[in-house]
Amino acid sequence: MITQLFQNIITFLTSLYNLLFPQTPTFYHETAPCTALLQETTLTKRALPNRRLITAFGIENAFTTISPQIHQNFLNKVSALLEKSNNDISRRFLAADALRIGQEYIERSPSPIVSLSKLVQVVVFRTVLTIFFPHVAKGFTEDGLLKDIDVKIISAQINKLWYDSKDPWKVFAAQYGPRRWSSIMREREILLERLELQFPWYRTYLPQRNPLNILVPAHQGLWGVVLRCLIEVRFRSQGERRREWMELFRWFLGEPTEAWHRGNEKGLEVQMIVAETLRLYPPTKRMYIQQEDGRLDAVDIEKMHRVGERWGDDPLVFRPERWVEIGLDVVGTDCYMPFGRKVGVEGDGKADTVSQCPSRLRGGPKLIAVIVGALLELLDEEWELEDGWDMKDDIFDGEPLRSGKDAYESLGLWRRHIQPFEILD
Repeated sequence: MITQLFQNIITFLTSLYNLLFPQTPTFYHETAPCTALLQETTLTKRALPNRRLITAFGIENAFTTISPQIHQNFLNKVSALLEKSNNDISRRFLAADALRIGQEYIERSPSPIVSLSKLVQVVVFRTVLTIFFPHVAKGFTEDGLLKDIDVKIISAQINKLWYDSKDPWKVFAAQYGPRRWSSIMREREILLERLELQFPWYRTYLPQRNPLNILVPAHQGLWGVVLRCLIEVRFRSQGERRREWMELFRWFLGEPTEAWHRGNEKGLEVQMIVAETLRLYPPTKRMYIQQEDGRLDAVDIEKMHRVGERWGDDPLVFRPERWVEIGLDVVGTDCYMPFGRKVGVEGDGKADTVSQCPSRLRGGPKLIAVIVGALLELLDEEWELEDGWDMKDDIFDGEPLRSGKDAYESLGLWRRHIQPFEILD
């Protein structure tokens, strides 16, 4: 008991020291050093910087564990579930389901203006449930336990906790302070109360059985990419370009496998639009690696995707046509790493699954196209984007769309034949 107390004191003092004297990461964005760092990543090197997620969500998954068995079990489960939806029949079903979910959500809205970010979050979250927790998705009805408000709260709490976990002071307060003083613990309790509606034994689960192990990375990594792709294709583009891009998504929803590589008369493919989205807005902007000697390295994927001659003269512009004009290849372009370590990079084997996202090989990019395509079908030409109250949400400023906890929450959708008056969640 004395030994454990001594260890707890040492842990507390170490955490306090790290809080007062934070370590400055060394950032890399060049292809060669980034590839080397990812190739040499181990479970421990990856898990240490992600301990914040354990505090925020109580999870133990492939991103936070140092156990090879838990890591492999998680990957096996996720890969098997992704594989079930990695076919044309499943993609058509997911697209139709996403369209239905969006339509019903809009119809139930008490206001003629619908929050764009909330619409995307609801559609993405319920799609994630369909893929990874089908028994929960099947029981979802407005007369059932889980309603729109629950989905919006769960999604919002995941988003808040994700960003709060990046604040070292908030994490420290959650670890060592009274629960009532910790914003993370308060937000987490709200999340747990909603999750228990569909996972009633949630609080008795072991960390590795926590449904948030899957919900957090799947939803948080997916909805932001879908939102930005939708804004770029449907609202930022104009005229003929918009029509061309939307037509490619229609082709894809009709024949997902064949149309994925089918180009229009200009050679542009729907996969290039998705690739350009992932280039400019990667789901993970930086991957942190804690070295054995104490150094903290960071692979800056966002910067890698936004600088360098490889991307032409306008790397900060969303322009899928660059993949045709410059002859870029989604698999072969070495400075394109939205899912972590490149597939096929030779190494010693230990990092094959540590620094690679399993969705890359099992339909992740196509799932983005499925949801975006469904939302494009839903938001026809009658829909307009209402400028929000937050000036930071200006999508026509010529800059890349911003990220952050509150990004684009103030944007609303309304039909031209209906007079808008306010945005309601």
